[in-house]
Amino acid sequence: MVNVLSDEARILCHRERAYLVMDRLGLDALCVSDPRNVLYLSNFDCNLMWNWSWTAFAILPRDRQRPPTLVCSSLDLPSLITNPTWMPAVETYVLHEQGTGEAVATKFRPNMREDARLGPFEREALALYDTTPTIRAPTPEDILRAVMEKLGLTSRIVGFDDMRLALRLKGNLAGLTLRDARDVMREIRLIKTPAEIDRLREAAQRNERALGAAIAATHEGVLWEEVVQAYAIALIREGGRPIYLIRGAGEQARVRLQETDYPIRRGELVFYDGLGQYRRYHGDIGRTAFVGEAPADVRRVFDAVRAGWAEGHARVRPGMRASELAILIRDTMRAHGYPTGPARAAAPHALGLEHFDHPQDRGFYQDFTIEVGCVLNVDMPYIEFGWGSLHLEDTIVVRRDGPEFLTSNKTDLIEIAG
Repeated sequence: MVNVLSDEARILCHRERAYLVMDRLGLDALCVSDPRNVLYLSNFDCNLMWNWSWTAFAILPRDRQRPPTLVCSSLDLPSLITNPTWMPAVETYVLHEQGTGEAVATKFRPNMREDARLGPFEREALALYDTTPTIRAPTPEDILRAVMEKLGLTSRIVGFDDMRLALRLKGNLAGLTLRDARDVMREIRLIKTPAEIDRLREAAQRNERALGAAIAATHEGVLWEEVVQAYAIALIREGGRPIYLIRGAGEQARVRLQETDYPIRRGELVFYDGLGQYRRYHGDIGRTAFVGEAPADVRRVFDAVRAGWAEGHARVRPGMRASELAILIRDTMRAHGYPTGPARAAAPHALGLEHFDHPQDRGFYQDFTIEVGCVLNVDMPYIEFGWGSLHLEDTIVVRRDGPEFLTSNKTDLIEIAG
């Protein structure tokens, strides 16, 4: 039988917030297939769902008499041994080979000889197969239709995070009312649970140590590609997954070229923005170095950026709009000599399962209300053609009595001897 996760401290989903949002929007259920949302709602994780579309699903009904349900492939069912779900109902499926046919109940049995000597994980997996309902159907929408019929949701209002799947499902369920819930899920995820903050803290610290390895690899003459490799290798050794390290030094950094074979020169600013993941949650940090002794004009601009961030994290508060925080930081920086220009000086964003983990129906820098439990970054780059580029970025959790830093907040300009 399924090992149900009962430790509240490990459950990622903010279930009460999810129910409140569904109440406000009049949704009878959420049905998600994006792997980030499946992980969030159910705690279930398997590698295949991050690479194959419509592999796993999680359904959260608003009516608490209907069981929250995880749906996964029979191949992935053993993942519950190490990634148990809190959801009380689990359904597995096997797909027909190409063709048509109704969804039918079945049993999945792995290949096994009669006299097989099984190890402990195999025995546990076999017990899962023996006790978990299995559906055989030709397509993912047929599987979902069968599960939603079982849950009594076929004539209800259901929010989907992938409207392509929803429209295909609608063809078989005329009474179903569809709602786009992609940003609904981001709204729910905006306030982090303790389990999410634990993962984000680990992601932040491991990512920062990896960035430290990149900075240590920086010297006059080194190729930016080698610096990027040092970051990636260090983060992998930390158990993380590198996404990118941008921008680098010199002209290629200022115009954001993707080529990475630029040799770093003495007298240049080096712009570091490292984004990585740990256990699917993001770490995001920005730092600046100068190869040699930084001149006064570099220090003036960088000190203005530091002053803006110091004022920002000192005054961020629940109920503040992200746009208010951006204006506060911008005005502080300008008061300290920050140059004016066309680009935004400060860009707050939530951080979590997505790099920009807040509603985005009007763009990725969309405004949002900062709340207790938000995990927040503020991008603070300055790029000037013919001069240089610099960056500063840390991660905080917004608390009632002030921010908690997940990164070190060591914001000094780094000078590299050469």
